[in-house]
Amino acid sequence: MRINGRRALVMNNLTYTPLIYIQSNGECYIETGVLNKDVSIEMHLVTQIKNANECLWCSRDGWQVNTFSAFVENGINLRVDLGDTLYNVMNVKDKTEMVIGCSNGVVKIDGSTVFTTSPKKFYNYNYITLLDSRIGSDEPITDHSNNANFWLKGCKIWQGGTLVRDFIPALKLRTEAGLLDRVSGDFYTSPNGAKFNYKL
Repeated sequence: MRINGRRALVMNNLTYTPLIYIQSNGECYIETGVLNKDVSIEMHLVTQIKNANECLWCSRDGWQVNTFSAFVENGINLRVDLGDTLYNVMNVKDKTEMVIGCSNGVVKIDGSTVFTTSPKKFYNYNYITLLDSRIGSDEPITDHSNNANFWLKGCKIWQGGTLVRDFIPALKLRTEAGLLDRVSGDFYTSPNGAKFNYKL
């Protein structure tokens, strides 16, 4: 079956329309439900620089504590935070499509390694949030000053080498935009009720 020229996906008896991307309206984020324990992530995005600090993904106890996070700072610098250390990885440009991959010690862009460091020890583990920063696992969002407005085209997360999330942007029942997990069939929207912008 096709909807608006795109092949529909049926998972858990619900119909979804794949999207080109979803984009935060300034408050949207995704709670993945995955802890930053033995984890790696790969995010497919197109930068939409707004000269602020924008969070790609985040999991941390506090500032520079048990953190597995990535930010674009001041519209230019890709920063990856591991354990208690912040690493400036590279400069990025506006409206650039890329796949950013990260494990505990290796950062890849479009499959090529651009940064390596020794793996960091984590003392606690917290859930990973996409497109906004979080502290802890109970009340994740401190504010939306780090909310990212990139075009999110997909995201994969592995834990212990096993793929546990394979997110693609999709419309649920032609009305609600979010991320469809092709591993579980679950559909994720912003927990605060904010609505994603999107492109079919």
